[in-house]
Order: sequence, then structure tokens, then C-alpha cells
Amino acid sequence: MPQEQKGSAVVIVGGTRYDRMLSLNLKRSREESTCSGTIVLSWPGAEHFNTNVLQAAALMSGADGVILLDDQLAATIVIDARLSKATPKQYELTLQFRGKASAIVDSTPQHDTGQENNKSPVQIMQSLLKGSGVGLQDMSGGGAAKQIKRFIVASGETTERAMRRAGREHSLTFNENERGMIEVHGQNGTEGMGSGVTLIAGRDFTQWQTKLDLSPRADEIEAMGNAIPTDENYGENAENVSAQNNYDISESGNRTMRHHVDGDHDNQSMQGRNDLEGARRAGQAMNVQLRMSTWSDEGGALWAVNRTYTVIIPIDNVNGPLVCSEVEFELSPDTRAATLVLQGDGVVGGAGDVLFDKKTNQPIAPEDPNPQPPGPDDTLSVEERQRQYRENLRRRRQERPIPGPG
Repeated sequence: MPQEQKGSAVVIVGGTRYDRMLSLNLKRSREESTCSGTIVLSWPGAEHFNTNVLQAAALMSGADGVILLDDQLAATIVIDARLSKATPKQYELTLQFRGKASAIVDSTPQHDTGQENNKSPVQIMQSLLKGSGVGLQDMSGGGAAKQIKRFIVASGETTERAMRRAGREHSLTFNENERGMIEVHGQNGTEGMGSGVTLIAGRDFTQWQTKLDLSPRADEIEAMGNAIPTDENYGENAENVSAQNNYDISESGNRTMRHHVDGDHDNQSMQGRNDLEGARRAGQAMNVQLRMSTWSDEGGALWAVNRTYTVIIPIDNVNGPLVCSEVEFELSPDTRAATLVLQGDGVVGGAGDVLFDKKTNQPIAPEDPNPQPPGPDDTLSVEERQRQYRENLRRRRQERPIPGPG
């Protein structure tokens, strides 16, 4: 690729630059709240037998730093652990690090009451982050602006887990960016931003793996939950909140999945949560892994989580946009590489679902229209929605062809 000649790696801690590393590993995933990795530095061992000065004193547990790859910010880090070992020929120092957002993974919220009332999920997240030193960038586009009547932090619950619970049940996900801030993504967010980069097997990469897996998928996914009762919303209206999505992905049988959603919901927010569940399972069903010989794309930008790349692998019938869900940068004495894990476009943001052709078990191209049925009508009673659900299920089973002999 055009950037093959590049590949500079620099770690800056305490104002000191370290660029002669034995190895480096940096992993970032949208399924994890912070990045992680290791840095290994070494010096000739004999030089240190008689010294009484600590080598690389700035590289201690708790020290802040940044990692630059190809002269671009790749991570804002905190050193977790410092490990050293020596032989007569070599003194080796290994640093284990995570991102700045590791503070919310390890600690509980600094909250006076542990309860938030009448706030949106993003507002609750911002409140939970106070005092942590971690900032928040809302990229959800207001997709989950519903006010939650009451949210209570569980005893001993970490900040990260409380934030996950507040966001996930209302169709929001989040991950750490290169600056160490939390980015919140949602149904109407800007995740999966196009990169304009096309990656072709044999030209841009020569090692890959693909996986198409039916097991996470379901023909029907139904979510059930409730609202927090108020003087205006109580009884059956608050106790029976549901949503149902139909995908009709398998030829034989009927694969159904029902899940309970906790929190304060109405039919609209429940439908959004069910859309997220279907999208998450679609993402698990399609996985493409690429081994790249560069850290940057042809435009010079580092490979990035939530970035969309057009991937073409003719032999595996992969031809279309995929979203990067995980990237791992690697440096060793002999190699420099990056591993990208990609999933179907829109699988987290809810912008679309990865649909499979029943005969070929291959993903249907994005331009192939396959509209989903509308969500439940809030004006209908619970009994009417349940009746329609049973009728739709009966009709689909009748329409499904019966497999022939052999």
C-alpha cells in the first residue's frame, strides 16, 4: 500500500519521547470501554550491573502518556504495570497500559445519592463521569433523548457498568476514542462514518478470515419490559411494554428469541432497544478479519474503530461497506502490522441489518431492498398488538416453503 514506507511509533511519557521499542501492541474495540496494550523497551544488560539510578524513571505505574503511530495520535494512556527482567546481555522493561477511560472501569461513581431522576441516558452518563477526569462526547444525534424517571446506581457498581446499563437499555453504546474521551453512539448517531477507502483482496491485503454464522440470528426477536409507574402512567399501560421485529432468516423451523429489558420504557424506546438487539446479533453473524501491513490507510489516516471501509473479497462473495469493530496495531523486531475486525454496515447504529440470502447464506447487497415491517402502533391495546403478532407469525409459517426430499 502507499504508506508501506512509513511506520513510526513514538511513546511520550513525562515529556520524554521513546521510539526505540522492542515491541508494541495496541488494541481498541467498540465492545470495550478502553484501549489496552503493552510496550517493551530494552537496553544492553551489562551496563546496569553497577548503576544505582532507576532506568526510565518516568515510566512508572500511574504515569500518563500518549502513543503516536505514523505521526498521529493513536491513544492517550495510563501505565498500569511496570515489569522488568535482566540477563547478562539485556535489560528489558515491559509496560502494560490502558486508556484514560480505564478510570471508570476500575472505580465506582463519585455520586452523593446514587440516584438520578428525570434525565436522559446521556445526562446520566455525564453525571456519573463527574470527578473521574474522563470527558464525554455525545455522537448519538439525540437518538435516545427519552427522560428516565428514576435511575439508581447499584451498590458497588463501577462507573462503566452503570453507564452501560443506562445507555444500553435505551439503544446507546459507547467506547473510548484516541483522546481518552467516551464517545456515545446511538441509532441516529454518526458512527460508521465513511472513509472512502476500498480494500481489495490481493491488492491491499493478502491474509483474511471470514465467518458467516446463523446461530446468533433469530426469525423473530421480541422485547418485553415496563415503565416506572407515575400518576399519569400506571397499571397495564406501565406493565406491558413490548416490541417485536421480524427477520425471517431461516428456511426450516422458527427461531424466536424473547428478552426482558429493564428500565423506564414506552413502546417507542422499547422498539429502539429491540432494533439494537437485532443489529447486535446481525453483527455477530458476519465477521471479516483483515491482516494489514500498514497502520494507516491510503489516505494516511490510522485504521479506526467505527470507520466504514468498502471490502472486496470475490472468493468469499464479500463486496460492500463494513464497519471496523476492532483494530489492533502490532510492532515487533521483524514485523509491523494491523489486524482489523469488521462487521456489516450499520450493525450497531441501527441504520440497517445484515440480511442473508437463504439459498446461498451470503449477505444481500445493501442496494437489494428488503424493508422491515413497521413497529408496533402505540395507539393499539396490548391485546390487539398480541393478536397481530400471532396472526403475522401464523401467516409467515404458512408462506414458508416446505423443503423437498433430499
